[in-house]
Amino acid sequence: MYTVIPLMMIGVLFLYTGMRGQMLATIGVLAAYWLLMFHYPVPGFGAGRLDVEGNFAHYIDGLFLSGHMYSQTKTWDPEGIVSTLPAIATTMFGVLTGHLMRRTHTHAERAARLFLSGNGLLFAGLLLSAWMPINKSLWTVSFSVFMAGISTILFAACYWVCDARGIRWWTKPLEIYG
Repeated sequence: MYTVIPLMMIGVLFLYTGMRGQMLATIGVLAAYWLLMFHYPVPGFGAGRLDVEGNFAHYIDGLFLSGHMYSQTKTWDPEGIVSTLPAIATTMFGVLTGHLMRRTHTHAERAARLFLSGNGLLFAGLLLSAWMPINKSLWTVSFSVFMAGISTILFAACYWVCDARGIRWWTKPLEIYG
């Protein structure tokens, strides 16, 4: 159930805000996650811990998801309640990429803007890792931004090859799969 609410939030953001509002919401969600992870004290551990036992996300998941944790570890959940915040931001990066695709007209311009924004996100993720390391298990801010950069670069490359250059012979298995 707790995965439906973030999807509804993203839908509302998309329908009722513009690109600027969506960018601000994405930054706000990532800032809120960073603040919670580094400034909310976990009983018995304090604030700012990113290890498995002492991080804020683990603490909240233990309070509300006890018995419903990740099947392999049984102690933490990489898709828990608090880590939903950067997952929302990750989805919003996709929405913003869609805006970028709609705002430009030529294939070359779209591909160039995608490559540029992807590299900007990749660089920003690396910079952010100085304050919050790239960590998939915690779905950190730097991980979210860094992976959005990699995804945008790969999307730009596929867009350039398939749509701008028309080289589609290799995509048939992907089309069959769906």
